[in-house]
Amino acid sequence: MFLLVMLFNVYVVSKYKIIDMLTAGRKNEDVKFRNPLIYVITFIMCVASLGYAYVTVLKIGLNFTNPMFMVSIILGILGTFLFFFSLSGFILYVVKKNKKVYFKGLNIFIIKQINSKVNTNFISMSVICLMLFLTMVVLSTGISLKRSIDATMKEATPFDASIMLENRDESYTIEDV
Repeated sequence: MFLLVMLFNVYVVSKYKIIDMLTAGRKNEDVKFRNPLIYVITFIMCVASLGYAYVTVLKIGLNFTNPMFMVSIILGILGTFLFFFSLSGFILYVVKKNKKVYFKGLNIFIIKQINSKVNTNFISMSVICLMLFLTMVVLSTGISLKRSIDATMKEATPFDASIMLENRDESYTIEDV
């Protein structure tokens, strides 16, 4: 996997000129502010899909055979991507409406730079968020599984050591041992 990523990065970097790579850190990204209505609608869709996904999982539980379980997982992933896509535009739209905050100090520059970084990296941020969620789920599942196994072992073996005696011909008793 790492070899594949390395080859892809070599291919991407080889397409750039050296002077462009040296001056890339000093260039500002153009803020492409789309229609604010798109961001608001996307934000509402993200809240609706995340809400429906979590309500569905809470209602049906972890029933993997139920087809709604897979639908809720897909809606949760889609809602996460929509959240990070709409986040920057939605915040920029709300802050631009509040002129006191927008024109105070360096807020114009800072807010637009944050907006451009979130717009550029929303896929990476979504994947990181989903991976952290998966890590928390796996960790809590592992801890629960360990506790369950410990409780089962305590019930099944109440003593530190157990001796099992097979007396097939019944010629001796426990006192003989």
